[in-house]
Amino acid sequence: MKKLIVFVAAFAVLFAFSFSRAESEDLKIGFVDVQKVLNESTKGKRAKADLEQFIKSKQSSIDSKTKEIEGKRDTLKKKATALSDSAKKTEEDDLRKLVSDFRRVASDAQEEVRKKETELTSGILTEIKDIITAIAKDEGYTYILESGMLLYASDKVDLTDKVIKKVNSGN
Repeated sequence: MKKLIVFVAAFAVLFAFSFSRAESEDLKIGFVDVQKVLNESTKGKRAKADLEQFIKSKQSSIDSKTKEIEGKRDTLKKKATALSDSAKKTEEDDLRKLVSDFRRVASDAQEEVRKKETELTSGILTEIKDIITAIAKDEGYTYILESGMLLYASDKVDLTDKVIKKVNSGN
């Protein structure tokens, strides 16, 4: 709620400043859905496919650890009555160690996926920003906003498809 209030206040100041400038120049505002550009551009689709492949490789190591834990747990349940107390304690300690290793592997995998996602999308996001800046300068836009911040905007000022075409063309 606090973020919304800050956003609305910042937006109000932005527009108050804009309208005071509007007397001396034309105000032209557009918006872009950056997430749509990432999802629909060829580079964005390629990055998404690469990330999914990376996730699958990490998931396979997590799945193998899961099977190892399940196997150890099943074995311990079956042998529990036949084991001495010290042997049972050793098996339980081994199981705890496996679970601890699993948590570490899963946590490391999540961090690696976040890093890979950043690596794959940072270049595309920079290119998108450069394209938006070029469109703003070439077409005389005063502001181009991200669509996620808008409560309403006419489709007439949606520049998303134009940005997708430029990203796909390499410009």
